[in-house]
Amino acid sequence: MRRTVIATLAALIALMALAAPAGAQTQPEPHIAAAVTAAGQDVSGLTLPDAAARVHTTFAAQLAKPVTVQAAGRHFTLDPKAIKLKLDGLRTARRAFLAGYASGRPAAVDVRLYVTYDRHALRAFAQNVAA
Repeated sequence: MRRTVIATLAALIALMALAAPAGAQTQPEPHIAAAVTAAGQDVSGLTLPDAAARVHTTFAAQLAKPVTVQAAGRHFTLDPKAIKLKLDGLRTARRAFLAGYASGRPAAVDVRLYVTYDRHALRAFAQNVAA
């Protein structure tokens, strides 16, 4: 009896191992439609990870630079780190993907970058400029 149980278990494990590759077939990654840009950067035909990398490579350094504004003859510099400005390349890529396949879309689509920031810190900077 014990040998029969062991043989049955071994057969089941072998069948599961053979069936796993068939069930593990991967779907091809979706690609962003043609004529889609993110803040002017072409992301057409790219997968979401590739588009996210392109967006990050293109815009991250620029968004990390301090911004100087002039008001009432005075200069004020805003460091993006102070407002926790972050570019989310993957969300930007998703935004481009969805816009590219939206029904009734125009011939060319340009989506905004997906960025997050601390609203309170930005408001404090703006109030400092206005004061």
